[in-house]
Amino acid sequence: MSQPQRLAKYSERQQATSQQAIERATDIIQRATGKPRSYYTTRSRKVEFVAYRALFAYIAVELGASYTAVGKALGRSHATVIHAYESYTLYATTWEPLATLRNKVINLSNPKRNGKHRRNTTARTC
Repeated sequence: MSQPQRLAKYSERQQATSQQAIERATDIIQRATGKPRSYYTTRSRKVEFVAYRALFAYIAVELGASYTAVGKALGRSHATVIHAYESYTLYATTWEPLATLRNKVINLSNPKRNGKHRRNTTARTC
C-alpha cells in the first residue's frame, strides 16, 4: 500500500471517529443541559455561550474528535477550538454553573462510574 493510500484511509477513519465523537458530545451535553446544539453554536460572545462552547470542545476532543472537525461543528476555526479546549478548566473553576454541569457531564459520559456498573472495591473478609 502506498503512502497516499495509507493517508487516505487514516483520514477516512479520523473523520468517522471525529463525527462519532461530535455526535456523542452533542448527546451528552443535550442530556446534561437540556439545551439544543444551536445554543452553543451561536455567534454570541456572552460568557454563558463561550463556556458551553468550551465544554463542547473539551468533551468532543476528549472523545476523539479532531480540532478541525469540532471547529466545523461549531462554525469556528480549529485555532478557536484549541483555545477553548485549553481554557476550559479556567471556565470550569471560575463559573459555578459550569463546574456543576461538568460533574453531571462526566457522569453521563462515563457510564462505568454510575452505581450499578461500579466495581466493588471493599475488602472481603472471610
